[in-house]
Amino acid sequence: DLQQLPPDSWLELRYEDLLKNHKKFLPELLSFAQLSQSKEVTTLANQIIQADRSFNWQQTLSPEQAKEIEAQTATLLTDLGYNL
Repeated sequence: DLQQLPPDSWLELRYEDLLKNHKKFLPELLSFAQLSQSKEVTTLANQIIQADRSFNWQQTLSPEQAKEIEAQTATLLTDLGYNL
């Protein structure tokens, strides 16, 4: 349970939020990881982070793989507000 850890030892960031607005969330992520936001990192992020990738897993995974992942992560996903 994350709430039992010190607040500065974890960062909650939804993958889809990062994809939708990486310019907003990337600085926070880099700061948490104690990394500087260099021009190279920003350029790379702009090239590889694409909002339309958030549901690529649906085309990449087989239905069986998706069900297995969902079964293994159902409690966490529900706690985070995802509908299964």
